[in-house]
Amino acid sequence: SFDFDMFFLTRASAFDFMRFWHSRRGRLVPFWMPSLSTELKVTNIANTSGDEYLVTAEGEFANAAEVEKRKFICFITKNNERLIARIKSGTAGVAGGTVNFTIDASNSVDAGRNFGTLVTNSTISMTRFAFLAHFASDSITENWTSNGICQIRVGVQELQLEKDTTLAAALTVPTVAPVTAPYSETCLAG
Repeated sequence: SFDFDMFFLTRASAFDFMRFWHSRRGRLVPFWMPSLSTELKVTNIANTSGDEYLVTAEGEFANAAEVEKRKFICFITKNNERLIARIKSGTAGVAGGTVNFTIDASNSVDAGRNFGTLVTNSTISMTRFAFLAHFASDSITENWTSNGICQIRVGVQELQLEKDTTLAAALTVPTVAPVTAPYSETCLAG
């Protein structure tokens, strides 16, 4: 969970964010969010077969453990479109080196979109890991500093995907004594 401040230079952009916040019903409806800290520089993306793509990237956090932990990648194009794809597998060298991972566009958040034409070597502007999140609170703090400039403070929490957790590690089964005799109690009306 983390808090951050956003500055909007126009009333329209501030109200666009407030509309988005209201559409998420505060904490109720989750949304996909690109990581704020982990950026990967894609050096090549190539279609290997069908809806599978092999992505080669460089970055400070480019290692196999990070790829396997995150499971989703967000491609932001030069036209400001965002496409989120599921990472199928990944291999890497040392941190700060090159990472290769396979994505399956048919089994992704944006599976209905034409991934092959939207995400190419020439259209990618930014690539980050992505995660499912929700707002940390049902309220936001807005501060209008002048005519049209607004500062909004929000908190965001990452949601753990159910199939990403190990049930054995997350839950402990309590031990209970077996029932040996039926329970009975005498109640006096009074």
